[in-house]
This record gives sequence, C-alpha cells and structure tokens, in this order.
Amino acid sequence: MEIPFYLSYKEFEKNYPTDLSKWFGYYGDSDEVDFLKELVGQYHYFLDYDCTQDQLIPDITITLTDCIFPYHEKSECRFIAAYQDGKKKKVFWDENQNVLEWKKVTMMQYAGHIVDKIHKYFKATHTIFPENKTLHDYMNNEEIIKYDEFFGYQIDYSLHQKALPFLKAYMPLHGKEVSESLFRNFNFAIVRIAEYIDWRLKALKAFQWSIYHRVKSGAKADVEKNAEEQPPQISYVPKIKVNGSLQALGYILTELMDKGYIEPQRKNGSLNVQGTAKMILDHFEFTKEEFQPPLESVRQCLFTQNKFSNDKQNLFKIPSSQQLEK
Repeated sequence: MEIPFYLSYKEFEKNYPTDLSKWFGYYGDSDEVDFLKELVGQYHYFLDYDCTQDQLIPDITITLTDCIFPYHEKSECRFIAAYQDGKKKKVFWDENQNVLEWKKVTMMQYAGHIVDKIHKYFKATHTIFPENKTLHDYMNNEEIIKYDEFFGYQIDYSLHQKALPFLKAYMPLHGKEVSESLFRNFNFAIVRIAEYIDWRLKALKAFQWSIYHRVKSGAKADVEKNAEEQPPQISYVPKIKVNGSLQALGYILTELMDKGYIEPQRKNGSLNVQGTAKMILDHFEFTKEEFQPPLESVRQCLFTQNKFSNDKQNLFKIPSSQQLEK
C-alpha cells in the first residue's frame, strides 16, 4: 500500500484514521507502530536537528552533484573552475574528469528541475506531450531522470526514489510552474506532522522509532564525520611554458624518449602514445596557441607521425643517455 504524503498538517491529521484503517486492510497482521514506522521513513528526510534548542526544524532540501565545468581538451580550464573570488571551492572530479560540486537545493527547486527535464525531453525528441498523460506519469521515467545534461544537476536515480512521495504531492499535473505557497505551507507543516507521529509512537511506548531520535542520531553522526574528515586539497600546479611550436616540442620530446632521457607512458609493456600525449598536455602550456591543442594533435606530433621537416630535425643533435654515461 502506498501511504499518501501530505503537505498540510490539517490534511494529515484529518486523514490519519482513514489511512490507518486502509493500512490494516492491506496488512492485517501489522499494528499501528508498523504504520508509524512507514510514516517516519517518508517524512524524516525533510527535517534536521537543532542541538541548541534540542528540537526538530524544517530542512526541505536535497543535495545533488552540480556539474560546474564539463571536461574538454582545454584542460587548464578545469583548474580555473576550482576557484571563485580567489578562494578554493569544494569541488571534485568524476571518472570523466568533469568538475563537480555538492549543491543543496530546496525541494521546490528540485521539483521545478524535474518539471523542466520532462518538458525538455519531449522538445529534444520532437514529440508532443500526450493529452491523456500528466507530468506525474513521467516524474519517475528512468530515461528522463538519469539523462545527464552538459551543465547542471546530475540526478541520482536512487536518491530520486526517496523524493518521489513529496513530488507526487507537490508537482503540478500540467504546466511548467511549481507552487511557492504550497511549498511554504509544507515548511510550516512538517514539524507539526513529525510531532504528531512521535506523539503516537510515545503513546504506544515505541518512542525509540521516533523521527526525533532518527534525525538527532543522524545529525550527530554527520557532525562526527565532518570533524574527522579533512577538506579536499585542491591546488593549481603551474605548467611548463613552451614558446616553440607543437611540432618542435613533439620532435624534441620524441628524441629525448628515444635516447633514454624521458620515459614515455606504457601499457602492458608497449608504448602508449595516447597516454604519453595526455601526459604532455597535463604538464606543458603552449604559449603560441590561444588554447591548448587537442589531444589528437599532440598524439600526431609524437614518434613516427611527427611532420617536422628533415632540415629542422638536423638542427637537433642529442646524444643518447648511454653515450654520456660511458
């Protein structure tokens, strides 16, 4: 049975006996404590604990990863994205080297984002929104929800499941606007709803399952975890500036690798040209270029693919490292 989620305390209180009766109709061997545990699971996400006042407070938010700078070949820009107003930001990189940061948004903003994703999906696929469907029919469509946009919020589908009860009660059936007044009302109602649930658990001598205990223990655990963790160290490592051309550096580095001065990247014992090119991009800045050259251009300047002319090659006379060590 899916228990209704209420944004109004009056609606919650009025429908409590009816919802409990329906619960017993589905689960005849359960009791009211089991029903209340389900309510705790629905509503505790939107509360926090105020240790100074020893009470629950509204926290109708969700924390998402925000892609603030997608990775591309101008690799030095990902370091720039780690700074704002001269101060380091708490950012991190995913497996694709996109620059991300944790961002806490209100559930009103989150619902608006989901509404926008649904409308953008139909626009991108050049399809008309079916007349007999509503936004609720698509609010948990995995293809829509998991679609990663170039910039912006990266939606965690499993986390999205926890937000669904709220979204079903809050999101409009049609249109593009979400209700600010309805969200504000829930901000007033959530603590009262939690107090009602905990009052019933206390009356049934099951207060250990209360929202108060669950949220308080979670808040204490977060404080202890944050005290133990060190903030991520993000530092900018300056690159070696190259005043010559990409072709010249490619030839010189190839010579140095061939003569034993520099070790190229290897994979399974074989030369890894792609990895070597990536290593060069990460450590050299080409001052004659407006932007860093793409990885493919660097790769083509190495080893047998370098198009540096023979006349220019003859200007470089580099002995092998073994000759100098004799």
